[in-house]
Amino acid sequence: MNWHRIDENYQLKNGIIENNNWRFIINQLIHSFTFLPVYNDNKFCGILFNSDSTKNKFLFFLHIKNILEMLLKISEGSIVESHSGRTCKINHDGQKVFGDMHLVKSKYAYSASFDLNKVVKESMKGIIYKRDKILH
Repeated sequence: MNWHRIDENYQLKNGIIENNNWRFIINQLIHSFTFLPVYNDNKFCGILFNSDSTKNKFLFFLHIKNILEMLLKISEGSIVESHSGRTCKINHDGQKVFGDMHLVKSKYAYSASFDLNKVVKESMKGIIYKRDKILH
């Protein structure tokens, strides 16, 4: 409830660059404790966020360019290859128990006309991306 005093609760000038995978970032966003838009010269440039589990240690910043890349990669791509797996545990009777199937890895492909870098670059200039046709 102290978001209005974010600069008192975090050392905003002493940032470090950290690379995390999408799963970690999305988990932080889904379970966000702090979620604040960031503006530079009255233009939206990204978000500050963390979750209950990281709120006492970190405050993350995600630039709008990275947000666009992440959302467009998922929304405009089609999974063309996937690998799934399940865990195997031994229960108290010594029998194997198989867990639920989970997606482990996937590969996305995009139409030949889709240029992610171009779309992101244009979006950063304020040109709104519109999909050419509806995918089913």
